Amino acid sequence: MRKYYYFQMRAFIQTNIPGDIAFFHQQELAELWVCSKRNVKRRLEEYEKEGVLSYFPAIGRGNKSKVIFHSSFRNELECYVDTLIQKNEYQTLIQLLTLPLPDQWGSEFLNQLKSDSGFNLGENEDVLKTLITRKLTTLNPKHASINMELFLLHQVGDSLVLYNPERDEVEPHLAHHWEIANNYTEWTLYLRKGVRFHNGSYLTSEDVKSTFEKFLTGHSPFRWLMEGVQRMECLSPLVIKITLKSPNSFFLRYLSSPNLIIFPKNYHFSEEKWVTTGAFKLMEVSGGKVTLKAFKDYFQMRPHLEKVEIFIPEFKTKNHLSYQLSNQDSPEDTIENLENGFRYLAFNFKKNSLFNDNMFRKALYHALDIERMNEDLMRKAVKLATGFFISSSNLPGRRCFSEAVNAITLSEYQGETLILLCLEKVDYIQEAKWIQSRLKELGVRVNLKTFTLMEYYSNTIEEADMLLMGEVFSQDKHLSLVSSFLTKVQIFQRYLSDGHLEYMKGFIQEIIGSKSPEKRESIIERMEQFILKEYIFLFMYHPMKSKSFHPLLNDVEEDAYGFINFKKVWLKE
Repeated sequence: MRKYYYFQMRAFIQTNIPGDIAFFHQQELAELWVCSKRNVKRRLEEYEKEGVLSYFPAIGRGNKSKVIFHSSFRNELECYVDTLIQKNEYQTLIQLLTLPLPDQWGSEFLNQLKSDSGFNLGENEDVLKTLITRKLTTLNPKHASINMELFLLHQVGDSLVLYNPERDEVEPHLAHHWEIANNYTEWTLYLRKGVRFHNGSYLTSEDVKSTFEKFLTGHSPFRWLMEGVQRMECLSPLVIKITLKSPNSFFLRYLSSPNLIIFPKNYHFSEEKWVTTGAFKLMEVSGGKVTLKAFKDYFQMRPHLEKVEIFIPEFKTKNHLSYQLSNQDSPEDTIENLENGFRYLAFNFKKNSLFNDNMFRKALYHALDIERMNEDLMRKAVKLATGFFISSSNLPGRRCFSEAVNAITLSEYQGETLILLCLEKVDYIQEAKWIQSRLKELGVRVNLKTFTLMEYYSNTIEEADMLLMGEVFSQDKHLSLVSSFLTKVQIFQRYLSDGHLEYMKGFIQEIIGSKSPEKRESIIERMEQFILKEYIFLFMYHPMKSKSFHPLLNDVEEDAYGFINFKKVWLKE
């Protein structure tokens, strides 16, 4: 840890010129290192003995101490990163990369980590290594609502059924058969024999009942998945009958949700100790690393990979995923495709009554020309969004700044300063600053604030007037759309006015009640037209996501979130 404390100090002081002189109060380092001033002095004297700096203690009350570093921060950090890679100390390296380093440095060190041929764990194991650039929020299925976490739930656990997007139908999984009676109010599901949990016990209908009942007790934003259930009966160890309060032809789609993966009956959820049925066992969840290990008794085909390691160097970087192998040099095949979602600007009706003014919302719509934003930020062309899905985004409506000026003069805006909140990521911050500048031209004052996904579930979100956010849909885009309006933690639940939310829920109930995909698409189109006409929130564009794969990876099957299915991928040696 002594080396870490040293680089933590250097990152804090941000000196990168040889011989640079830094002045500071000892109390500043005491707070940084969470120690006493005496220990600060002792630690600095130890660094001086090592020859990395010269230390000059403060003389007199209130004066600052001084250090002279003998090498630049960048050079020292590069040498230490090389040493860590040579020693295979990747956990220490990941911890180091969580320091507040310049973004360019973090990206360069990440590329070095990806390309180093010594990045391996053994000769007889196929180990896939990938990196994400933020901490995981929660893997508790009762609360998880962010795409990476939902993806992991279906890697380490199983739902009763799975949705097939190509056929637009639900297929067997833990349940191999089902029967429907009494106008979609009675669902009888038959479980597979011999399905083992990670602790060796066998799956039964009691496990299913217990898992589902937990969504009706305590707090869960996904309570809506089960609140239509009137009763559940275990007809036998492998048969469960679920009776609904009212008809719901969409209910089987609910059961495909990753939030409804099955746990043993008496299991009390823990982020660190998972017991499910999934193809991978969750072995480690720490601040800098997630480790998955193949479950040899998985009821379907055992994964080809022995292990998956997900490293989490927490610094700002672009929207890019990389998948590499152990024991292999790392040339990359990079692909780009449109994300199955959309970027949008949400208005907080619940906090600020100004958004009840249609003219004010209209002014913001015409001011925020996304094509103009794209040009100003010197980006590649984007797919403009006029709806939820890429397939439904046609030619965008005309946006004219003069119309924005006319609308703002007719609005109720009186010079108030609005808070715009955006995700603490480079592209979001760039866009938020552009929005701030553009609205300043319109005479609208905006202050920027950022949040991390760790704060997504906190009250921080509700404190903003506007939110720059993105929505990413699963392979079952209709279920995802339903979830985005019924799940209480989602932005539309937290930002829309009660009246607008109830109106939107009317569309959602139509979608749930429809048995035809074409009918659902028609309902969604009416829903989108209402949003566009009333400027309920502003569709912006469909983001592009890039991924790089080691060329020896085979059967790289991506889900709608853009992650690869660890269960199927294999190495062609």
